[in-house]
Amino acid sequence: MSFTTSPRAPGLRERKKAARHAAFVDAARELVRSHGLDGVTIEDICQRVGVSPRTFFNYFASKEDVVLGIGVEDGARSPIPVELVEAFAAGGPSGVLVDDLAALVASILDDPVTGPQRVECVMGIIEAEPRLIGRELRMMEERRIALQSLLERRELTAPTGIAPAVTASLLMAFVRAAVELWNESGQAGRAADYLPTTRDQLRRLVLLGEATPASSPSPNEPKEEPQ
Repeated sequence: MSFTTSPRAPGLRERKKAARHAAFVDAARELVRSHGLDGVTIEDICQRVGVSPRTFFNYFASKEDVVLGIGVEDGARSPIPVELVEAFAAGGPSGVLVDDLAALVASILDDPVTGPQRVECVMGIIEAEPRLIGRELRMMEERRIALQSLLERRELTAPTGIAPAVTASLLMAFVRAAVELWNESGQAGRAADYLPTTRDQLRRLVLLGEATPASSPSPNEPKEEPQ
């Protein structure tokens, strides 16, 4: 996938596709909760939705993907508006990397495919069907690679000297940390509302590391003899 998407508002066709996508996911999850993954077929899901298997494969590549809510077009779409993607790649919108990363994370958290509600639901399904974790991890890695590619574009315009691979991995942790704070609050408000706190704690962690005095010599290191 790549972080590019259409800036226009979704039309009637897109809204209908989104509704059909959601119907497939809801039906698959309901059936799997009742019968287990092995007890459900694609035909069962299609019968519940009222469509043919041919229609199913326009939306999902497999039974596992529909249960996890990973559509065939999800790899090509971005949870981040194209205007923000381009501004970030050009070194904006604020010019401060941590703040600009927070803006990206807010878009990710507000997206129905990548947002915390989906993550919470998927974790419950994986707990019951552990074999699905491999597919979920592959999707997460695809998103990390896409973020790294975007960071590589920005590094060409606004160099920081920080490896994009490192920043992309930290950004994934940034998302997780905001979701954890949101959960601890009883899921009050939006998960994105907890980004300022997450960002401030990250800055404090960095400053704490800079303020830490140099470590003492190892006990195995030879000590200098007094003159």
